Amino acid sequence: MKKYMTTLPIVVLTTVALCGVTKDSTTNKELRDLPKVKIKTMKGKNILTDKIIDEKLTFISFWATWCVPCLKKMKKLEILHHKYSENNFQVLGINVDDSKTARKITSILNSKNITFPVYLDMEQKFLSKFNSEALPFSILVSPDNKILWEHTGYIPGDEKEIESVILDALGLTLESIEDSTSVVKTKP
Repeated sequence: MKKYMTTLPIVVLTTVALCGVTKDSTTNKELRDLPKVKIKTMKGKNILTDKIIDEKLTFISFWATWCVPCLKKMKKLEILHHKYSENNFQVLGINVDDSKTARKITSILNSKNITFPVYLDMEQKFLSKFNSEALPFSILVSPDNKILWEHTGYIPGDEKEIESVILDALGLTLESIEDSTSVVKTKP
């Protein structure tokens, strides 16, 4: 029994260190590292997920062509992508369609005028690193690859919460969170 009592703390500390968990000093919340997985660009090149962050606050939305809430959410994310792009912020889409439905991706992006970068996770290796099988699934990642926030699903109005989380992470505030065209101001 005594032997286990001395090795247990070592095992726990080692596990925490290997999982890439750190604490946010402002909220005392544990933050996980973004999993490092190979995904593909729309042109078929392999890229590691930690490289897509590009030292920016990044909102990642996992989506599929057959997911109606995903497609509705993408329009709202396009607005946020452009609205905060000058504040070291980006939106990225991770499509999880299989090879049978993947051919629809480009036409959907074009029809919805989506300009933010989209990557492919056809084998769902990246999505499987999270405890979510529902779509859309979203995460907010800090410039140093820490997961700040996670959210599953989308209903109209969720974009207000998403924008609030983004503003908080950027250290910005809106005069009116109701209006997505409101003036952005830095927090005092």
